[in-house]
Amino acid sequence: MIQKIPFKEINIEKKKITIRIDINSSIQEGKFLVPEKIKRYKSVFEYLIEKKAKTAVLFEMGSGRIRYPLKVKIAEIAENLSDLLGIQIHYPDYASEKELAYALEEILPGEVHFFENLALSGEEEKENSSFFSKIEDWAEIYINDALEVSSKPYYSFKKLPEKIESYAGGNLIENVSKMASLFSSRKKPMVVILGGIDVDEFMIQKLFKLSEKADALLFTGAWVPYFAQIIEEAEKENWMDKKKLKSFEKALSIIMDKPNVFFPKDVKVYKHYQKDSIKIANVPIDFIKKGLKIGDIGRETLKDYQEKLENAELILWMGSVGKWWKEGLATGTQELAKTIQRRFCDRMVIGNDLLESLRELGFDPERFSYLDYGDGDTTFQFLMDGKIIGVDNLKNTWNI
Repeated sequence: MIQKIPFKEINIEKKKITIRIDINSSIQEGKFLVPEKIKRYKSVFEYLIEKKAKTAVLFEMGSGRIRYPLKVKIAEIAENLSDLLGIQIHYPDYASEKELAYALEEILPGEVHFFENLALSGEEEKENSSFFSKIEDWAEIYINDALEVSSKPYYSFKKLPEKIESYAGGNLIENVSKMASLFSSRKKPMVVILGGIDVDEFMIQKLFKLSEKADALLFTGAWVPYFAQIIEEAEKENWMDKKKLKSFEKALSIIMDKPNVFFPKDVKVYKHYQKDSIKIANVPIDFIKKGLKIGDIGRETLKDYQEKLENAELILWMGSVGKWWKEGLATGTQELAKTIQRRFCDRMVIGNDLLESLRELGFDPERFSYLDYGDGDTTFQFLMDGKIIGVDNLKNTWNI
């Protein structure tokens, strides 16, 4: 039972509001490649403006599993943000605590001020932050509307809700409710597709529990080279030091023997010959050698995975299947998307990179049951133990 107290049910008239949102997305030339992730906040800001709230916006750009992880300044994306949200936004310039405090006090009723990208300063990851200290001194109400990153041990989710009267945003409420509905019924069979353009550190410990809960766990994308054991030093994830890589490989080797865990039987490999020339071959996974790059799942694997999806009652698809942006390597993502959209079951799409690929390949993400615009950490944390740090810590929300 979820007891909801959304921020729209409280008096925010001319109040000082701090809101944490999640707009982290691939961008090119100042344009967001997953604009739906931004547009979902349009009604939120329109309501804050209507109520003459003084709004300070916190966000992070340039981390997680996105194709173009650029830690850009707010000035570089402000114009596209304003167009997508349909509102005028301000972005104050400050270089000291004193200037920050002054910038906060300068916010007028009905104005929306975006403060600098938190990924640039690292303030959100600090235990004690002078930036957040000023936010706490100024704000009367805090709103968390960034569900997809609320599982992270950031100041915004662990400490800020304890310091200020705090509420859940509209998107957060809607999405937690959808997740609760999807997972509470424990629909079986549950099939999980794990892919993506990189492998996230948080998945190491979750692999065991996930393999126990899923009826079928299908590996694709960046996971496949680790299974094929062809990873070269340059291809390892940034977080993978020797100790973590050893831990990761151990976890992978343990679950590989489980009867419900499946890796590709064949893959598409590619090699560049000239700037715009690429040669692709479909080869058995056992034939992979160092120097060959894996770009997609192979024909036999695609057919096998499609068959495993046919009887699923709940599908969790996390991350694109291959390097879909390269010519000839989008087949896996395209064909699995077609199969999943045809299924009359609950279908959850997880990850910025997957949403970007579906959009670019002509699919409507809204045709799926649930969209997770993050890296999947929050969704899997909720699936495993029913808790989310940034939700549980809100003073005025619900108990899961």
